[in-house]
Formats: sequence, structure tokens, C-alpha cells
Amino acid sequence: MQFVNQKKWFYRRFNKETKSIKLGFNNLYIFPNLFGIYWILTTVVIYILGINLENNFTIFICYLMIAVLLISLFLTHFNIHGLELKSTNQKVNFANSTINYQIIFTTKKYRNNIKLKFLNNQNKSIIIEKIEDKLIQSLSIDYKKRGIYKPDIIYGESSSPLSLYTCWFYWRPLDKLIVAPQKKKGKVNKKLNQVKINSNSTKNNEIIEDELKDIKIYKKGEKKSLIYWKSLARSRMLLSKNFSNENFKNNWLILDKNLPIEKALEHLCFEICTQYKNNNVYGILLSKSKFIKPDKSEKHYLNCLTKLAGYKNEKI
Repeated sequence: MQFVNQKKWFYRRFNKETKSIKLGFNNLYIFPNLFGIYWILTTVVIYILGINLENNFTIFICYLMIAVLLISLFLTHFNIHGLELKSTNQKVNFANSTINYQIIFTTKKYRNNIKLKFLNNQNKSIIIEKIEDKLIQSLSIDYKKRGIYKPDIIYGESSSPLSLYTCWFYWRPLDKLIVAPQKKKGKVNKKLNQVKINSNSTKNNEIIEDELKDIKIYKKGEKKSLIYWKSLARSRMLLSKNFSNENFKNNWLILDKNLPIEKALEHLCFEICTQYKNNNVYGILLSKSKFIKPDKSEKHYLNCLTKLAGYKNEKI
């Protein structure tokens, strides 16, 4: 039914927008395909010839073809009737690379020869030869730029087993496509023990730089980065700085605003992946109001990439 796919008003009207879909009478459509139409026309011609020639065998062949046509109608419909499709928690993809959208198929009986694709997508349909119990399959999508996208409508069809009918459905899954920046190695600003959470700003939860509270006498064992070198030059006393904000003893990866925004995000994305592979603790700072506190879990890694995917440029 390729001619139907081109009618946007049609599949917008009949697609089901849900996290999962169970195929049944309410969302399945069936119609003879080209071979089925030829079959019907042939049956009509044979029937007319049989009546005019008064040939019982010819009429019997005609009835046999009608029976095959009806059996194919039910078999084709029930090949996908009851099949359940569900979109999973999608993985984060990267810009300018092949994007895979995972779908879980669940069934209680054997099914075969099902085609699936995204509408408005130039990639070819994937063919699922058989489904038993449970199957995880990925649909490929054309390269996309950085961003968070709503997936296109998925079109699925089957003509099995006799290829006289095409049974099809439309479905728009809810899980969005997350496309992080392309990973490119480059310079990334880093700060260690210098980015603070403003404890007084509970409303906006903003990040601010270190605020110097007072100066105290330097104690043996304190970090050299805390030494107040100006006082040493003036009074020759070793003093240390005391900050008023909470101090995180972790790396912060900071977006470089001096570079073009996409290039800076690509460098930051590469550094995030490197830190995660090395099992390091890190946080990201995109602006005063957009940051993620340091951690090293897989969830934290995915959150950072998602933040980069949806980031909109703003001044620090």
C-alpha cells in the first residue's frame, strides 16, 4: 500500500501515538496487493468463461480460487494480529552517525515476514523473518544533527503467507530520539575544587565561582592551591584562603564559550566519554543555571549527553 503512505492526511489520522501498541482490529488495515488484484480479476474471468462454456470444472477452479482468497485474508491478518510492539528506553546517539531506534516485539505465537520502517525516511525497510516469544529489533535512521527529536511514524506491513493481501499498521512511539554532539577531541576547560554550589540560592540552584570568606594561617597538610600568595609577598607569612561555599573535590568540565558553540559541545562530548570510560568522577558546567553535579555512574553519563543534546546557547 505504498500509494497510501504518501497521503500525510491518512497516516496522521490513523496512527496510534503510544509507548506500546497491541495490534488488533482497531489499528490493522488490510487490502489486496497487486498480485491479489490480479488474482481477483483472473477469478472473475474464469468464472465468466465457466458460465458461458457451461464447464463445471472451470467453475470449480473459480470457487477454489475464491476459497484460497478468503483463507489468505484471514491468515495474513492474523499473522500480525495480537503482536505487541514497545519502544524501550532509547540509547543516546551521536550526530553524523547512524541512529538506531530499538523496539521490543512480544508475541504468544509464531509470526513471520514482517516489514518495518520509519515513514519519511530514505532507509530501506527491515524484514523480520520470524518472531517467537520476544525479539528486540533496531530501526536505522538517517544522520541527524544534535538535538532531541520526536520519532517519525513507524509503518509496518505483512503479506505472509500467500502474498495476496497486505496487512499494515501505523504507530508513533513516545520515546524521543536523543542525538548528542559528534565526538571530537579538543581543548576543554577543567576546574578542580573551584566550582561551588551557592547554598543560599535554593530557588534557582545556581552555580557560582569560589567566594573568598576570610584569610587564615596556613596549616601543614593543606593544599598548596589554597595558599594566599599575595600575603606571603607582603608580610612573609604563610596564609591560606577560606571559601564560604561548599567545595566539590571533583573535576568539572566547562563549556568553552570562546569557541563556536557546536565545536565547543563536540569537544565537551568527547571529554565526557573519555572520563566515563576511565571511570572518573566529573561534572559538567554549561552555564550558571545549567549544570550536572559530579558523578561517574552510567545514568550520570547519559544525563550529561542528554543535557548536551538539548542545550541552547546562552551567556554565562
